[in-house]
Amino acid sequence: MTSIKRALADLRTRFRNLFKRNEKIDEAKSKWNELARKDANYYIFTNKRVSSSEATYRKSGEDDVREHLLNDDLLKDSIRERPVLLEIGCGNGRLSEFIAPHVGTLYGVDISEEMILRARSRLGHLENCVFRATDGMSFPLEDVSVDIVFSFITFQHMPSVGVIRKNIEDILRVLRPGGIAKIQLRGVPVDKDKWYYGPSFFLSGVKDLVRGTSLSVLRQKGEGERYFWVWLKKA
Repeated sequence: MTSIKRALADLRTRFRNLFKRNEKIDEAKSKWNELARKDANYYIFTNKRVSSSEATYRKSGEDDVREHLLNDDLLKDSIRERPVLLEIGCGNGRLSEFIAPHVGTLYGVDISEEMILRARSRLGHLENCVFRATDGMSFPLEDVSVDIVFSFITFQHMPSVGVIRKNIEDILRVLRPGGIAKIQLRGVPVDKDKWYYGPSFFLSGVKDLVRGTSLSVLRQKGEGERYFWVWLKKA
């Protein structure tokens, strides 16, 4: 698809979505509990070749942690100091397993109680991991208690901009001054009728999310692409 055709297709998708209602947060919770019961590995990482084998599933988590966290030049120094890290959307611990050895404490949170049960079952032997279910908009952590916030393949499924804004507000609350949140957003729109829907963003929309807060956009990568990464820093 040419860039012009893609832009027009994206525009049509955004327009159609204007006339469709947002999923409610309790509906999102029910959905993800059901998907976890159905096939947690697949709905966390939607690739049957990878998710059908525990070995390939674990390898995907290890590779993603190395690429998106350990090799990140903005996070390397903090990782070396064994920080307190909050992982939003931990699922059954696909990434958590490989983050844990590099941090002091890992708080893994997820909207799905079923996912959290599976994370505790898989990774209960990791003493520095704490897994907690949430309401999908806030985190059961103390103020200014976290050094790094990290989230991959989660914000792209949140049901509305309002829910994402609530998450950003609570990231601001729990993050320590100077702390960084690295979050992957959806950069290409999808139809609201899809189970994996979540609002998509341009950089301007991200700036709107943090306007008036002590969070600033430190870096962005992938605007207009499937995986749109943003780094937010707390003053």
